[in-house]
Amino acid sequence: MPSHPSLSILRFPPDLKMTLLSPDLSLGLTSTHVLITGGAGLIGSVVVSHFLATGSRVSSLDISYTSSSVPPHENCTVIPCDISSEPSIKTAFATAVEKNGPVEVCVALASLDLSVLKGTSFVDADFGQLKKVLDVNVAGTWLTSREWLRGLKKVREQGEDGGKKLRNVALVIIGSESGHFGERGWVDYSMGKSAVQGGLLMSLRAEVGRVWEGARVCIPCKGLRALTLLSYSLRRKSIPGEGLVVEN
Repeated sequence: MPSHPSLSILRFPPDLKMTLLSPDLSLGLTSTHVLITGGAGLIGSVVVSHFLATGSRVSSLDISYTSSSVPPHENCTVIPCDISSEPSIKTAFATAVEKNGPVEVCVALASLDLSVLKGTSFVDADFGQLKKVLDVNVAGTWLTSREWLRGLKKVREQGEDGGKKLRNVALVIIGSESGHFGERGWVDYSMGKSAVQGGLLMSLRAEVGRVWEGARVCIPCKGLRALTLLSYSLRRKSIPGEGLVVEN
């Protein structure tokens, strides 16, 4: 008898066999076609490797790729692409679809960030840099999003689903806290992120469900990366009179 009347002893029959099942860590993404822009970058390469680890079929697009670039994995297709060019985006998506079928998950990651953009006070800002940021960060994201949605519309209208129902249909646009709070010295970057995580996101969320039922659009907003801060610290290109602040 237990020492306390409210306690009981749990006993299993001696012949009971228990089997521990390994958890499924694929997140349900096995065989899902994931297209990632900026896949060769510091963040992009990590995103690519993580999707590959789930068993996804990955199409990695990047401006740095060439026809001789070697994929990091047998389930990864590397495709040269300049997201600011409409013909380049169309060709890249067509290549990805031919290789891996309709794009189910699209990660619009490619953009010009603080590691490549020159920080300066607004009165000395370079109009040429602004136009480049708008071409890549805004127009490039717009083109990527449109091509993904056009692909879904084609699948819906023609039934080109490769004999299977599409799963995990989603668009992920990478935003930044700078798009909400601004960034002294990088007004162009802040403007670009604000455009995609504001007007573009709100417009797409009202539209994608009309093209593909259940499709999702989301924008995770990152903060400044330690690597960027270190780069500027080493190169002594921080803005005079302004400390570097890490965003959480």
